[in-house]
Amino acid sequence: MSNHHHFDLHRVSEIYRTLPARPEVVKPALVLEGGGQRSIFSAGVVDAFMDHQFAPFVQVLGVSGGAHVGTTYAMDRKGMAKRIIEEVSTNDRFYRRLNWFRSAPVMDLDWYFEVTQSHPAYRMDVSELANTDMQLQLMATHADCFSPRRFHHDDHDLALLLKASSAIPYFYDDGVEIHGHHFVDGGLGHPIPVREVVEQGANYVVAIRVAPKEREPDPIFSRGLHQFFKRTNANPRIGAMMDTHQANYQRDEQYIKSPPPGVTTVQIAPHRALESVVLGSTPEALIKDYKLGYETGVLFVNTWGAELVRGLGNPAQQSVA
Repeated sequence: MSNHHHFDLHRVSEIYRTLPARPEVVKPALVLEGGGQRSIFSAGVVDAFMDHQFAPFVQVLGVSGGAHVGTTYAMDRKGMAKRIIEEVSTNDRFYRRLNWFRSAPVMDLDWYFEVTQSHPAYRMDVSELANTDMQLQLMATHADCFSPRRFHHDDHDLALLLKASSAIPYFYDDGVEIHGHHFVDGGLGHPIPVREVVEQGANYVVAIRVAPKEREPDPIFSRGLHQFFKRTNANPRIGAMMDTHQANYQRDEQYIKSPPPGVTTVQIAPHRALESVVLGSTPEALIKDYKLGYETGVLFVNTWGAELVRGLGNPAQQSVA
């Protein structure tokens, strides 16, 4: 029997017939893929988790937009990720479309974090993690060699770690400096870092994805935009960056589908292509994709999630079913 499983709303009959293999001693972890504004789907999933008090994970590891969503989950701040995506990431001060043609940063991450750190409705305060048993971690990528780097939430200022994890190259200058090194978007070096949590001891990994089964999400830059950069010589490193991202994505996908013996992987994904995009989504698209994520999360909590909790033997968690 395969120890890799896929979960979406179009597989309801199979979901009720089949339960993922559960290790005798379960060490569960949650991994959240990045995706810019497409992370609104992930926000819906974790909001459903929080509404049902579903928090069995020992580790939470997020990438880029997934790092933001994972942080709100670890803090038990239901609705925060949704608000930030809908209200802050859609602001014209953040996404500056015309800068594509001005050789200027397309994302104003500095403004974004000024807003999110100064407003109580958006602020992610590391002190809120003091009472959780979850280990919150965030992925970033070394800007010079494109190798991945995993940070624990208290390795540095949390806002700076979140900024580094989501600093898409070219969209935001040369990345974010931490301990004398520059870091960029974590999705470049480790798009779906299931291997990272397995190597730390996790043996039941739930990965929240932003693309349907058998469909790769859009790359950081579209192929057309890649060709534009090549013709104009706007940034010669973009070709190497795209090749690296593609290779790393395929590597991570293969690992999820063929995990090591004794490890179970479950992918929670939308059953259709999301209507939202990395940047520039319409409000209607964000609402639809959030609702889809929430409905998917509710179904998971009441099926495979309930079985996972039973395997932990924690009476306080039994009520989620």
